[in-house]
Amino acid sequence: MRDRAESLLRHLCERALRQGGCLTAAQVRESGLTEGEIRTFVRRGLLHRRRQGAYVPAGVAPAPVGSLAGDAVLDVSAALLRHPDAVASHETAARVWGLPLIGRAVSAPETVTRPGTRPRTPTSAAHGRVLASILYPGHVVRREPWLPVTTPARTVSDLARTRGVEDGLVAADAAAYAGLLDREALGAVLADCRDFPAIGRAVQVLENLDPLAESPLESLSRWRLRGLGLELETQVVITDARGEFVARVDFLLDGCVIGEADGRGKYTDPADLWAEKRREDRARELGFGVVRWGWDDMWLRPHEVADRFRSERVRPRVIAPGVRLAREHSIRRAD
Repeated sequence: MRDRAESLLRHLCERALRQGGCLTAAQVRESGLTEGEIRTFVRRGLLHRRRQGAYVPAGVAPAPVGSLAGDAVLDVSAALLRHPDAVASHETAARVWGLPLIGRAVSAPETVTRPGTRPRTPTSAAHGRVLASILYPGHVVRREPWLPVTTPARTVSDLARTRGVEDGLVAADAAAYAGLLDREALGAVLADCRDFPAIGRAVQVLENLDPLAESPLESLSRWRLRGLGLELETQVVITDARGEFVARVDFLLDGCVIGEADGRGKYTDPADLWAEKRREDRARELGFGVVRWGWDDMWLRPHEVADRFRSERVRPRVIAPGVRLAREHSIRRAD
């Protein structure tokens, strides 16, 4: 009996791993287990009920996909097994592609979309969200053999429509920076989805996309400060009269006020922090004003950050002769 149980469990694990870690009740029965044996396997901890009709064999640890890991992968696996015609979408698709999410928390563990004749506003369900929408050819790919998912462009469009421009823009900038998205791909999806609810939000994302943005805080800051009347250049390289590099700054206002969005983790090493202080001191010596802010400032008090920019702009200042400014045009990605 023990040998049979071990053989069956090994078979169940192999099959489960091929589809994200979960099995349907029908698949468990197909392996040769009777209803009584299924109950025994559950009682002995050899099978775990993930949710109604979905099981996880003991010892199964699904591989991470993007920023999905552990239980989140199992939840997506269970949802797709329950709805074989569905695809991972919205917030779940963002995690599959490793795209950042900001804003209000999402209580549902996963979101999947089934083919439908028209898009509907997402509604919560007991286990995640199951939506219906038109899934055009080219809007869905397979990230893993078991995992159909909306493309980065469709994912960005869906996030913008359902969560807002800020969420869509943060995801779009990150996708473009990572080489997952360009303006043409996003524009093509928006053309397909032109009659979808709130598609205008996604159009604003396309109009404000910046593939040089290096963090969610930069993307959010650019959008909010622009909304407060500040037109900022992004990713500007400053060199001195000798042509020596001084700094590459997140933002520059009117050629004289530097803006730096200091998100968590930007300076993980004390040497990085010291080097940044040296760059800021050098920039001030050359006549630039400097404004810095973090997540709490931009999330809760963006008007105060805008006021600090305006205060620095009106101060009398003279930029040292020979200083040159150039916007960086290439994306610098970590190896």
